[in-house]
Amino acid sequence: MTGFQTGKKAYFFAGSKYIRVTRGEEGPGTVDPNYPKPISEWGWREFGKAGIGAAFQTGKKAYFFAGSKYIRVTRGEEGPGTVDPNYPKPISEWGWGEFGKAGIDAAFQTGKKAYFFAGSKYIRVTRGEEGPGTVDPNYPKPIREWGWPDVFIWEWLGYREIHGLLSLSAIVVDRASGQVIGAKNPDERRAMASTTKIMTGLLATEALDSGKVKSNDIITIRKSDLAEGGGHTDLTIGDHISLIDLLHALLLKSCNYAAVTIARHVAGSREAFLKSMNKRAKELGLANTCFVTVSGRDPEDYIEGCKGDDFDNPLCAHYTTSRDLASLFRYALSNKRFIEIAETQTWKTTTWQADNGSRKDTVWNNQVNDFYSRHLGKCNHGTVYAGKGGNTNCAHHCLVAAARCDARDVISVLLGLVETDTYNSFDESVKIIDFGFAFFDSI
Repeated sequence: MTGFQTGKKAYFFAGSKYIRVTRGEEGPGTVDPNYPKPISEWGWREFGKAGIGAAFQTGKKAYFFAGSKYIRVTRGEEGPGTVDPNYPKPISEWGWGEFGKAGIDAAFQTGKKAYFFAGSKYIRVTRGEEGPGTVDPNYPKPIREWGWPDVFIWEWLGYREIHGLLSLSAIVVDRASGQVIGAKNPDERRAMASTTKIMTGLLATEALDSGKVKSNDIITIRKSDLAEGGGHTDLTIGDHISLIDLLHALLLKSCNYAAVTIARHVAGSREAFLKSMNKRAKELGLANTCFVTVSGRDPEDYIEGCKGDDFDNPLCAHYTTSRDLASLFRYALSNKRFIEIAETQTWKTTTWQADNGSRKDTVWNNQVNDFYSRHLGKCNHGTVYAGKGGNTNCAHHCLVAAARCDARDVISVLLGLVETDTYNSFDESVKIIDFGFAFFDSI
């Protein structure tokens, strides 16, 4: 819910409806007759139909935020007013960097100081009646600085905050319901490294389920399949290998060559497969996820013009959020073929041949095998049973995992961890999973 007041009229928005309230400086006031009414009455067409994230008015200019866009409206004390020309516009125009790109939760202005809230952070902006203004130095800051009780902050965010993490973003959810148990910056866009391969593997297993491809299809490695680099196996040009072996190279060994080869085999080309990845992301409601690689390699490594986390450049925009990634892994684990591969700790290839016909079969161990044996402090007999990690210069270390303890089944995600000699992504993930087990019954 959000709201704002001008004069003695206050407007409150919840979901697809709003109310108008007559009130003074204090107290709830009185809801005007014939309310609630649909937001559609404001004449904004598609904008805001799913709900308004934030709204405030200064002078005769009102600003409404919905998702990643906003509108500016010229209005008085009552009524919807008139949307200014050329709106909606992207929130990114306000120049806040990554802050608020997933949406603004609340906003208000007093005098020349405006406050904007997004997730667990806020910014203070010096501005007049119009335009974005200038973000004050040293912002964003955590909303915890406002001194609100934890229980209120949890209600505000919709989850408990996980403190003491080094990851830039993290989340733990109930696998059965998808309910968030705890998180840290779950809606901040981050590079995802090889956790990308979860979507690559999902689309391939779905193609197997539909009969489009077969697990015993023999595929020849081409030079173009090395486009995204990063072998992690001895696959090379001219090798012949089955799709099922390649899928294990993808999810157990995190082989980029396997990712591109699978993409070509399933969709006809790497480019066509990328379109399918982004289409599937939209179908699954992953609003803050975009793919430009099938393997997760940093775009700056091989796409001309890309540098760092350039998420606003469509050619370089390879990103996700910990919330989206948890949703994707949760969905992928519902696919029988996918989870069978993801749970595999050791795989022996049976179809791998060099171009000259010599056998190259080998045994592959899952890269996260060490994680499966980790002690989970909050559950003496708990186990991690599936996971996918990754590491690049832009993404740092990332790890997605599923763990079970009695009836408690959780999915954890961490993004943007800089490991040290004494602390790695497995250690961090155990903290997140333990948090999920500890507060599982509180959701």
